[in-house]
Amino acid sequence: MDLMTNPLTYLQTSPGLHDAGSTSAPRIDWREMDARDHFVQFYEKDSSLINSVAGYIGAGLSVGDECIVIATAAHRAALETELDSLGIDRTNVHRRRLLTLDAAETLSLFMRDNAPDPTLFRQSIGRIVEKAGAAGRPIRAFGEMVALLWADGNHAAAIRLEELWNDLAKKHSFALFCAYSMDGFQSETHAHPFGKICSHHTRVIPAESYAALYSLDDRLREISGLQQKARALEVEVERRKQAETALEVRLVEIEGLNARLKRAVTETHHRVKNNLQFISALVEMQKMTDRESVPMSELVRLGQNIQALGVIHDILTVKSREDTETQLASVKAVLEQLLPLLEGTLGNRSITASIEDVALPGKQATAVALIANELVSNAGKHGSESIEISVTTEGSTVCLAVCDDGPGFPDDFDPESYAHTGLDLVENIARLDLGATTSYRNRATGGARVSIIFSHTAAAAP
Repeated sequence: MDLMTNPLTYLQTSPGLHDAGSTSAPRIDWREMDARDHFVQFYEKDSSLINSVAGYIGAGLSVGDECIVIATAAHRAALETELDSLGIDRTNVHRRRLLTLDAAETLSLFMRDNAPDPTLFRQSIGRIVEKAGAAGRPIRAFGEMVALLWADGNHAAAIRLEELWNDLAKKHSFALFCAYSMDGFQSETHAHPFGKICSHHTRVIPAESYAALYSLDDRLREISGLQQKARALEVEVERRKQAETALEVRLVEIEGLNARLKRAVTETHHRVKNNLQFISALVEMQKMTDRESVPMSELVRLGQNIQALGVIHDILTVKSREDTETQLASVKAVLEQLLPLLEGTLGNRSITASIEDVALPGKQATAVALIANELVSNAGKHGSESIEISVTTEGSTVCLAVCDDGPGFPDDFDPESYAHTGLDLVENIARLDLGATTSYRNRATGGARVSIIFSHTAAAAP
């Protein structure tokens, strides 16, 4: 008996599926479907899928089942051609028991907000199944709406639709055939949803490359090979995750370095601008002092102030630390670099220093350096031997003091009346840049003491 006279001969031996209980992998008998089977086939080629669906639907039509096909236009056309080749007469009684629907159009009946709506699903698909079962015959359905959702990347909706099919099967008796292309499972992220899909089906049929293996030995070899590949993939995925984590950490570090660099550049530009303004102000003050000639001593003072600015710039650029958004400078480090430069201009006089360290923002550190430069220069002019400089702190209060062994201040001393001593510059910087108070007094042991007292909010330097 040939195929055309008895298509079930083909249906019983159709390629693509097998009985898992046999070592020689015989083909499945599509007629022996459980009335409530919900199985899934994963396929590699469309031709394999059409072959299986034709066997499933063809067997159903041949034994008198009601059949429902919800598929794409291309798959419906290919299925009709395959059924014709099997000798299934769709023009008479079979045609009346075969309902074909477009997958995308049917899907649109119950999709809302990118997810299947349970109520609409029951109203649309539920009524189709109910109508098909009105005659009391078994129902076979094939649907690839889940495959469309999966292919669109809407994995959650595909899994939810599988659940709704299972819920519907509690009310109506029907066998359901689902199918997914293996092309949709090429990422390690698909492992978990793949497992969920399998868990929602009563049977899982592997792709045709496995189903085509005839002997038990071949199938076991294939399984072993797949296990090895899976293990290798797991190791590679873990390595990649570790590399990605390391890269993310490095990117965060780079972003932090970029932010610090940006702040440093901004701070440097701001500092240079301020220093240039200081130099400009010093020159203008000198011009106001004597428009005709500039004494060499005043040029020395100007050079010392510029040197002081250079020390601050060096400290903040090279040796500063970023405790906050603003760079901090150590007062001790500033004065330890500045004082030897000043001492070189004092002849045989020496400087005795006692410095308690404190970290100040760049603007305050610059002001302290310029004030120290002016006070030490003045002490060198009026004293005869040693000059003392000290920095003491108490809480947030800082006191900069410079003492000399000269004649001291006259009784009627007023710093504003002594413009040529540099104290006018000290007063301006102390008031404007430090918010400081100044004190001018004579020491009991002889000589003058100038104190600059101000507050700071920066943390103490290490």
